[in-house]
Amino acid sequence: MFEETHLTDRRRIKRLLIVLAIAFCWAHRVGEWSHTEVKPIVIKKHQRPAKSLFRLGLEAINEMLFSLMGAAKVPFESIACFLNPSDPEKL
Repeated sequence: MFEETHLTDRRRIKRLLIVLAIAFCWAHRVGEWSHTEVKPIVIKKHQRPAKSLFRLGLEAINEMLFSLMGAAKVPFESIACFLNPSDPEKL
């Protein structure tokens, strides 16, 4: 899959990996915030969560970007929880 990018320049590969790392961290932090502040992840009968924190955050970011309802409030909250994980209300 990485070969499909056809990147050969080391700087561009480095930038791509940095962007991917930031996106992963953002999705994970939004997932943690969603799990604690919005709605906890359901634990199934076999004692495993229904979704991972990353998946929960990714779905929240996806909804934030592609939803027309509540578009003004959700992005600030998700960015605030990424920048200041202790208390997003203080920003």
